[in-house]
Amino acid sequence: TQDNLWAHSQLSHEKKNFIICPSASKAERNWSTKGYAEIANYMHENNYQVSICGGPTDSEKQLAKDIIQIATAPINNLVGDTSLKQLLAILKHADLVLAPDTGPAHMSTTVGTPVIGLYAHSNPGRTGPYNNLNDVAEVYHQHLPNSEWGQRAKGPNLMDDISVAQVKSRLQTWL
Repeated sequence: TQDNLWAHSQLSHEKKNFIICPSASKAERNWSTKGYAEIANYMHENNYQVSICGGPTDSEKQLAKDIIQIATAPINNLVGDTSLKQLLAILKHADLVLAPDTGPAHMSTTVGTPVIGLYAHSNPGRTGPYNNLNDVAEVYHQHLPNSEWGQRAKGPNLMDDISVAQVKSRLQTWL
């Protein structure tokens, strides 16, 4: 299809492709800009092409710009440049995706692309990428150790408790 051809033209054919989809529907569910930038650098050092995806909103575009500004790795910025079908094609042809609890995490797992999910507010066992529940970097259970199945953790900075080291440990399988 045209969408697959477009995705193919956006991805590396010499390196593996790592996609960061940093933005959730609520800003409090986004991980830190610095964390995303450090992981982008780390994956670039491990011979991945790094791309960033997202929707056309001003907040998503700004988040991508902030990550790219902090990172030293070259990042292919696709934020706001994809239709839903193009995004699905990019995720399908990627080797690995990093995302908080957001649509692209679920889209990726649906097409069989491994996902490192980032969770603090929702129980990843309930809302995580179902094919990669063992690959989630989460602090949800730290904040609600005796939580009920659907209970949400509350607070504006919970995602900051996910460390870069924790995410790197989840990425080891693919390096």
